[in-house]
Amino acid sequence: MNGIAPYTGNPALIINNPPPSLQPYFARDCAAYGQSTFYPSQSNVRFNPAIETKCVSGLGTTLVRNDLTNFAPRLGIAWSPTSKWTVRAGGGIFYVQDISDRWFDEPKNLARGGTYNANFTTHNLTFEQPFGSATFSNACGVSAPLTCISSPLFLGEDPGRRTPYIEQAELNIQRQLSKSTALEVGYLGSFGHKLERVMFYNSAVPSAVGTIVSRTPYPQFSDGQVTAGLGNSNYESGAAKLTQRLASGLSALVSYTYSKSLDNTSGIGSENGNALRQAQDGWCATKACGEYSLSDFDSRQRLAMSILYELPVGKGKRFLNHGVASSILGGWQLNSIISASSGFPVEAVDGINQSNSNTNVDRPNSTGLPGQLSHPTTGEWFNIAAFQLQPFGSYGNAARNSIIGPGIMDWDFSMLKNFMFTEQRFLQFRFECFNCANHPNFGDPGNTLTANQLNSSGIPIPGTGTFGEITSLRPGIDMRELQFSLKLIF
Repeated sequence: MNGIAPYTGNPALIINNPPPSLQPYFARDCAAYGQSTFYPSQSNVRFNPAIETKCVSGLGTTLVRNDLTNFAPRLGIAWSPTSKWTVRAGGGIFYVQDISDRWFDEPKNLARGGTYNANFTTHNLTFEQPFGSATFSNACGVSAPLTCISSPLFLGEDPGRRTPYIEQAELNIQRQLSKSTALEVGYLGSFGHKLERVMFYNSAVPSAVGTIVSRTPYPQFSDGQVTAGLGNSNYESGAAKLTQRLASGLSALVSYTYSKSLDNTSGIGSENGNALRQAQDGWCATKACGEYSLSDFDSRQRLAMSILYELPVGKGKRFLNHGVASSILGGWQLNSIISASSGFPVEAVDGINQSNSNTNVDRPNSTGLPGQLSHPTTGEWFNIAAFQLQPFGSYGNAARNSIIGPGIMDWDFSMLKNFMFTEQRFLQFRFECFNCANHPNFGDPGNTLTANQLNSSGIPIPGTGTFGEITSLRPGIDMRELQFSLKLIF
């Protein structure tokens, strides 16, 4: 089913009795499918008469029109002023479609949002009547096998949106320090435009008076999720890397990255566990609405170190290269990986429908106090007094992702030795240690303001709930684990 996106301008213009020209409707290019009516012959669904349906010519069978303006120039340059210096620079424009089932959601419009329970005694649900006989008393005036759908949630694609694209630029300078050691420093910038994000184009303007339905632009629909090319992103980073290629039994890598990532959508889905990234105001995805902020995956600093060292002992090595001592002490290899990074952003939410709207995300107000603490603890990771419940019937002014969670630190270590029987047959002993320092990697702090009791000003009271408290460890990173193994290679 083709869809026509509803009006995407100022919602204040359509919130009260929008004119017919601004009303959304279900549209289908009937001629393109060889049909003379809106409903396919095999469909047993009919919409409530309050929902307009049209046959519109010229829509075609695709959801989004062809974008013939994509131009993707790329340039790369490498220069070595001396034998030990190399400079590399490059840039370009890259087009990519976000991989998502959102492309396949629109067929759900034909029978959206119904739950029908089977009665195993009467067998009321069958392939001939999949919606059940109890649904046929309806506003559509239809009888079985037809069924009536009222107040559907509509899904759509902006048919005129551009192909998402990214502008990237990179500069790296490399210096050889020795025959096996090199130092590299660089810059990377990545700037996304026309990125896909979901907008909720049936959001009621928040208010303390009236019902939500009375303030919903299109009350004949329950909600409207439209994929639009309104996303923008900005990532910039500086990095340094020291590399030691294997020499004298030693190889090592040390890298450090300082970066910042901003966007108004980190993907149609979310990095922080939400199935669908929703804006506080379904009509607005700009910085003015608090949506353009730190990316869900932003991590300001990251350090990674790895080392592999073959002990200089045993056959073919510098020390103890013969005899029994060579067999016992020789052939050991040590490996170690250390990684540390800053925490990820967390979004503070009210936890209640304080806006008195039909959106699912309400953020609190910012009090103007700094949210970061000099010495955060698991009992109070951020300054909860920096947030305040906004007045009923309004959106909060706190920006998305305004809290930084705890960082990550991990040290893994292993050692192994091969006991050789022949050149191709040997027994390998391995000892491995994960999170050797037994460092606790804390999960994100509680982000729901109303988890605490509030004072008369709507500010959370410390110690009365989990807002700002850390009550769990980060999933996927366990405490210290030791592992021993033997492997026979033949």
